[in-house]
Amino acid sequence: MSPQNVSSFWSTRFERRSEELSEDIDVLSAEVEDLEYASKAYLSALRTRIENIRVEKAQSQTTIALSLPAEIYLHVCTFLAEVDPLGELCEYDACTSVIEDNGADDISSTTSTEFDGYANESYVGSETSDIRLSHGLGWSRVTHVCAKWRNWATHCATLWTTIPLDIRMPWLQELASRSRELPLDIIISCDVDKDVALRFLQDHIHRIRSITADGGSDVVEAILNDHRAPLLETLDIDTITSSSRFVLPGDLNSILPCLRVLNLRGVISSQKAFEQAALSQITHLAILSAIFPLSREGLFHLIQSLTCVRFLQLEDWLENPDGVGPFTDAPISLPSLETLILRNRMSACGAAMRFIKLPPSASVTLYILPDYIDSNSTAETTEQYMQRSGLDWLLETVDTSSYRALRISCTRVDHHVGRASLPSRWQLVVTAQRDADCVELDEYDLDGVRQQDQWSGPSFADLKIVCIVTIPVNAEDESNALSLGVFEQIIKTIPLASLTVLSLNIHTILASAVNMSWDYMKWLSILGEADNVRLFQLISPMNTERSEPDPHIEILLALCCSQEGSTRRLMPLLATISLVNIDADASSEFTIENVITIRGDREEHFTLRTTQVLGLLAELRNLKGDALRSTYPEGAWNLKYFNAIESVPLSSVRSVAPATVKRGWVEQLRRYLGDDQRPKGWGGEWIGLISP
Repeated sequence: MSPQNVSSFWSTRFERRSEELSEDIDVLSAEVEDLEYASKAYLSALRTRIENIRVEKAQSQTTIALSLPAEIYLHVCTFLAEVDPLGELCEYDACTSVIEDNGADDISSTTSTEFDGYANESYVGSETSDIRLSHGLGWSRVTHVCAKWRNWATHCATLWTTIPLDIRMPWLQELASRSRELPLDIIISCDVDKDVALRFLQDHIHRIRSITADGGSDVVEAILNDHRAPLLETLDIDTITSSSRFVLPGDLNSILPCLRVLNLRGVISSQKAFEQAALSQITHLAILSAIFPLSREGLFHLIQSLTCVRFLQLEDWLENPDGVGPFTDAPISLPSLETLILRNRMSACGAAMRFIKLPPSASVTLYILPDYIDSNSTAETTEQYMQRSGLDWLLETVDTSSYRALRISCTRVDHHVGRASLPSRWQLVVTAQRDADCVELDEYDLDGVRQQDQWSGPSFADLKIVCIVTIPVNAEDESNALSLGVFEQIIKTIPLASLTVLSLNIHTILASAVNMSWDYMKWLSILGEADNVRLFQLISPMNTERSEPDPHIEILLALCCSQEGSTRRLMPLLATISLVNIDADASSEFTIENVITIRGDREEHFTLRTTQVLGLLAELRNLKGDALRSTYPEGAWNLKYFNAIESVPLSSVRSVAPATVKRGWVEQLRRYLGDDQRPKGWGGEWIGLISP
């Protein structure tokens, strides 16, 4: 229609309408209002139509978007699809509801989205009913920038292979269509519609590559009982957070011939199912908190079938941990095993450890929980603990000579459940790395404050041993002696000659010893092989009570000494000492005949403080600048020893952030000590402390 025809068309329509109207004022006024509203709506619709046609023909008016190559754009989408998947719950707001009212493929709409099915699925998702949640658009929002980007994304099948089943069926079918028969990764959440999930799985089970189910696991069980999943490589089932159930199919080789990764958390499965399950093709197996734990025989059959496993994680999985008898079965070789994670009662961990013959290069994480306490049982010796827990077997099997960094922490943790206080526990934590560059020597030893239920999962260390020992009220001395004995056995077993980094957090356990036999002479013997250590760290827990004698002074004094008959001091390559939360005013009393030969008057005893030993150590080792690092989270060290010297305002010292490291303070500490601060009886040279 030409512009002239359009003009005459509307003129004719308006003239006819005007003739039909009466001369009544109210009628004419109403006509004006109706005409204004109708004309605005009509003009808005025309403008929208014009914009849609312009976008469709021109692809996009944004030159930056058009200039991006398809390969880069699709790579970005692939990354976003991993970090922001479709269907994730997000906060529902008015803007989202407007978008959700329109279909993504409706070019007549002013806005678009991928899934208009989300609009009615928002719900109140908090206890206070003030947060509305809906299934979000995820990464697909970037496909709405322009039609060209959208065209690239919708025709890239690999972007649509991860499908959450908690969205509506029409859009599930659309996602399946866009994936173009590629293998699918299925996510089943706790709020899934089980009928929808069942229909979708039945239609596409032939090309499903992985299933991750936090809910609806009974649907997965029903599908696997009636259908083969020829391409399924990963099966991750969690029944703890939902009321659903899952029983492991018996003949996995025929039902799931390509299965490689199997993660089961809280799964209901009979002993027979585990014993009959052929797991020879599994490379990654994790069984966590099994509702029906394995028997010892079931555990043996399970490990025996894992001929190709590379990752094995077993947590809370073995029944009757106190009933494990003598070990007569030969250990099972797992030559491909790279990572082993065990968590259970001490006897159960020992049973599993002795079933497995580890490759020397395997990474091991062992969480040893205390056995149930028998009031009639006698105190356990260190040797018995090492045998029953399997620690002796582990340290003999793993190549401990390859470790370059070692941290040992032994702290006391009070255990509370609600308002009730349970028996305290010792937590002995051993962390070792083969690559010293990978070790992060934090100023805080976070392992020392964890509760028992927090020890779970991978540790990202080459060796992680967590021994939790209950401290009975009526047998505290025996418990302390056991923990200290296990620490001594471990530090003597792991070769120190290969270490370049050594970190100790053992003040609490040493201070609790009934007889303080851990003097500097004993440390000379224990650390005698640590010839390659370049960084040595001492950590004291926060709010540690002062003890006399102080264990850290004994260790620092040992670093000043040389072994009897030798002029070589401990750790000859030592370049850095890190002190974390060490008590500056702690002291120890020494017998003069054992340490000092005096020219002049003779004293029977003298007392050394931490600062004095550090001054001596700095002199002997020539530690300057950053070589001696002090970190005191509570700020008391800095307040006492640096405020007067550095003229730092008192307020700023008190507000020092935790883990603030003071550098270059050795020279100031020397000046602060002076001759009058030396140990009482100082009048000659330190025999055995200063090398000739």
